[in-house]
Parts: sequence; C-alpha cells; structure tokens
Amino acid sequence: MKTIVLIISLILTFSVSAGDTMRVPYPQLTNLSIEAPSDWIVYENRIFGIEPKNRDIDVAGTVYRATDNTLNNFMQNKHESILSKMKWYKPVGEATVIKNGSYNGYIQEYSGIWPDEKVPTRYVVTAFEVQGYFLSLTFTGLEQKIELYRPIIKEIYSSIEFKD
Repeated sequence: MKTIVLIISLILTFSVSAGDTMRVPYPQLTNLSIEAPSDWIVYENRIFGIEPKNRDIDVAGTVYRATDNTLNNFMQNKHESILSKMKWYKPVGEATVIKNGSYNGYIQEYSGIWPDEKVPTRYVVTAFEVQGYFLSLTFTGLEQKIELYRPIIKEIYSSIEFKD
C-alpha cells in the first residue's frame, strides 16, 4: 500500500512540477494569487475556492486586512473559531511555523468525523502574512486523500504571490 501511495504522490507531484499549472487570483484582491494544477475547477465568486475535478479535496481561501493585528493572534483566533464552530475537529499536534519564499506563516491540522459521517476528515489550515494582509488557505478532505495530495498542498501554499 505504501508503494501505491508513493507512486500516486509522485505522479501528482510530477503533474504540478511539469508546468501543468495555472495562476489563480483571489476574487477580492486580484494582485494576490496562488498556483494550482491547470485541470482543477476554480470557483470565482466572492469567496475563493478550487478543487480537483474528482473533488477529492477542497481548497478554500480567505484574505483579511492585517490592521493592528499579528499573524500569531490571527492564527490563534482562527484556531479558537475552528474549535468552537466545528466541534468534531481536534487538533493534530501543534501549529508549526512555515516559510513560503518571503512570507512567514503557520500550518495547523485537525482531524474529526463530520456529523452524520463515518470516515475521518482532515482539515489543514495555513495562515500567512502577505503585504499587510492575512491569507488563510484551508485544505479539506478524507484523511487518506489529504495524504495523497500532500505534495500538491505544499506546492499550492508555497506558490503565494503578491504583485504590487
């Protein structure tokens, strides 16, 4: 089974690394964008969302002005909100500091079973400070799907770009 997961991960990574990507701007702040596989579906409304055509995982993004706040406080507020509004999720370990090019951020994972469901879901939450904004990208999917998509998840949150 580990061999199959590794092969699928390598295929997914190769697909993104081979240049089959598109730059996806945020609807409310179009000079902020991420890269995603070019065959993914983009939802361009007031919110930001992308997902593969097979709907294995969901990627959602939000952007907030960083006025008089710190990234640490923003992530802590996000954590508290998740625990109070989505009581089925429990943190998996501690939030970890991550760096994306010139942007500092955090990543925190949660696991739980949604109401009326039987299979555990993983909720991967990232937060970055980007040019006076807080950007949060979340990745949601069944635990085994998140594991398969982990290389692409990293590629996506590592591709944040802000153009003045």
